[in-house]
Amino acid sequence: MILLFVLLFVYSCKNEKDITLNPTKPYNEILNDIETQKQLFKNQYSKANSEGKKKIILEARQYLIHQLTKEIFPSWYGTKWDFNGVTQVPKEGKIACGYFVTTTFRDLGFNIPRVKWAQATSESMITQASTEIKKFSGTKMEEVEKWLMSQEDAIYMVGLDNHTGYVYKKGNEIWFVHSSPYNEAHGVVCELASTHNPLSVSGYRVFGKLLDDQMILNWMNDKKY
Repeated sequence: MILLFVLLFVYSCKNEKDITLNPTKPYNEILNDIETQKQLFKNQYSKANSEGKKKIILEARQYLIHQLTKEIFPSWYGTKWDFNGVTQVPKEGKIACGYFVTTTFRDLGFNIPRVKWAQATSESMITQASTEIKKFSGTKMEEVEKWLMSQEDAIYMVGLDNHTGYVYKKGNEIWFVHSSPYNEAHGVVCELASTHNPLSVSGYRVFGKLLDDQMILNWMNDKKY
């Protein structure tokens, strides 16, 4: 059964070239690199003209998307789920869905109250993190996917009836990355949004788009949320 799950997970993710299953570095090195790059972007931004600032914000956004999807998420894949899980170390201990979101968002370099947000409702967390909010209530998953496909490629925090995670829309694929209670032993997974998971079965969904220009500036300046 375990082997079957692993094969299905690998199959679901290998079909999208932008989905990476393994990080390239140990986790502490990833976090150190992010902090170093944050300071470089901040210094470059302070010296740039208006056009240069726009370019730096774009580069920083691309950098953060890369780090989140290709380094941070893969580091956490396979970390076990538990309702009370609070681990801060990938693949050591267990992690609840809210703590997965707040821990990875903090590790991306955002100055957030990790515990406070994780213990709050997912909608409260999302509305504090993002200013671009979209809500669905009693909407079929097909309609939600149709809306996502009409949007530009982006990463969202998503809050559900009793769950939270990230949605990553890239090209013609929509991925749901979360600490899954549907399979406690495998916990953090990346799966197609349309498969049987909390996103596809939830009656209520709230999406908060991440990494707009102001959020990038908040990241550079280590603004406290």
